Amino acid sequence: MKKALFSCIFGLTLSAPAFAVDAALDNVDPTPWRLQTYTSATSDIPAVFYTQSLCAPNGVLNFASTNGSEKNRFWNTILVAKLAKKRMYISYDYNASAGTCYVSSYAVLEE
Repeated sequence: MKKALFSCIFGLTLSAPAFAVDAALDNVDPTPWRLQTYTSATSDIPAVFYTQSLCAPNGVLNFASTNGSEKNRFWNTILVAKLAKKRMYISYDYNASAGTCYVSSYAVLEE
């Protein structure tokens, strides 16, 4: 029993880097960010480049939701923050082994 428990714990410890880690950008200026959409016949995927995140390449944050209205709301929120010169908060899931970062939460900060 102890060997089985140890094997499970050891296995989880070794595989931990494969899991996504929560990270956040807090009180950041979105003005220098580049918004870009990748489109195909089946989907459109918004991405934000040159953020201060550790995501490669170029601090890219992707948007995982397939909900069209949610993607539009994300795009519009960043545009409004850029135009109004407001600061933002963005929470994202960082998976170092896969090299991906997906936005999980975002907001324009009040002054």
